[in-house]
Amino acid sequence: MATGHRINTDLYNSAMSASNIINDPGSAGTIKVDISGGICHVDSDNGVARTLQSPLTIPEGVEVTLVTAGTGGTLDVAYDGKVGASDTTSIQMDTATDWIRLIVLEVNAVKDWYTLASNGAVTA
Repeated sequence: MATGHRINTDLYNSAMSASNIINDPGSAGTIKVDISGGICHVDSDNGVARTLQSPLTIPEGVEVTLVTAGTGGTLDVAYDGKVGASDTTSIQMDTATDWIRLIVLEVNAVKDWYTLASNGAVTA
């Protein structure tokens, strides 16, 4: 059973022992980050949007990768908070090979998503 002081370890262990695929919730759905190191292949047909789970509800250190799937097209992923110090509130991916890897960090007592690496994805 997960407790507050073990949740990062439990999330990491579950990533190592099970599939790390996070289901795409579909257009207008919320991407639930329920596994550290998870990968979400997001359908990127034109005009679709998603919301990424708020970093306030995720333990510090949890990582997630978003990858566009399908034909490409414009995909916007909105989220609470921002990505680092840039005050951005969305991720834009418009090519079938775009991806972004994010981590939750608490800096100056504020939890936010921070970009670890990306290819083609733009924070806006």
